[in-house]
Amino acid sequence: MEQEALTLTLLSGAGTLEEGAREGRLVVGLVPEHFSIPFFHMEASAQEQVSLVGCRGGTGQMLGLLAAGRLDVCVALTEGLVAALGRGNREALQVVGTLTASPLTWAVAVHPASALLATPPHADAAADASRAHLLVDAASPGRPTRIGISRFGSGSHIVPHVVTPRTRAAAAPFSFVVHNDIDGLIAGIHSRASDAFMWELFTTKKHFDARRLALLGTVTPPWPAFMIACRRDLLTGDNRLRIRALLDAVSRAINEALYSSDPDSSANTTPVLSDSIVSDISSRFNYVAADVREWDKITVFNKDVASVDKRAIHTCHAVLKDAGLFDDDPDSFIDDKFLGFPDENIE
Repeated sequence: MEQEALTLTLLSGAGTLEEGAREGRLVVGLVPEHFSIPFFHMEASAQEQVSLVGCRGGTGQMLGLLAAGRLDVCVALTEGLVAALGRGNREALQVVGTLTASPLTWAVAVHPASALLATPPHADAAADASRAHLLVDAASPGRPTRIGISRFGSGSHIVPHVVTPRTRAAAAPFSFVVHNDIDGLIAGIHSRASDAFMWELFTTKKHFDARRLALLGTVTPPWPAFMIACRRDLLTGDNRLRIRALLDAVSRAINEALYSSDPDSSANTTPVLSDSIVSDISSRFNYVAADVREWDKITVFNKDVASVDKRAIHTCHAVLKDAGLFDDDPDSFIDDKFLGFPDENIE
């Protein structure tokens, strides 16, 4: 399948979008990491219809750009989209697709000298997540109280609220410190401006391996990692058709370009990325190939990107509401009309 007609405009966590990025195309925001790989393997005709904007500030940055009309579409964390919809940003936002069928594994990162690393494992926790509960455990000596985030509304801000299924009464409060992007978050740990932060496991793994950070534990919320949203005002006429064409092009890239065609791969319970895709992810996003293979074992891209699992969104909303994310709006709810690609123009 043809590729490489597409370039990526990179933004820092505090960056702004250049006006020239639009050029008559759909402007699509995404995090410039491994999960975005299907967009680089759409057929050339589809690539010509979009401009990709890499938002290192994550979901919070993309939602801000979407609200300002600087992005048309964004590939964002499910919990970030649900938090935005649940807080009343309903009229401007439509969730139109799902990029991944699998959830995201979050790493809880701390300073390598953190005293928390000497804390005995939690008796009820799995080995790979044995100390994640310390983020919210009021009884933990040296518990992190300052959590680094990329910005408010991003997954790094939302997920700390749902680290464990403990009741809110048992969970200790913490404050948030904005560091814009992964580089700022790491700097915040070393300057002691923040005590911990949460980021996708395999994006942070190279920093654990280099001993710049230490892994306290992992958290995997029970919903798909990434969904796709657009501005509701675009869901009419030609723009609606262009957004649907984008979703279908990403689906084709996933089904026709990403996975191995090796007959032996059919025996696996999940599809396996081809060697060329692993190599592309490694070189394009600076990942170790072995780490990409490990990430692939727990990641499944959605075969029909234009589908939206409404039950997953309502589950996520219920968990976030239980965690207190909507205390300022006790009547928070998400109407199904904001979920899914519409069958007809939105008036």
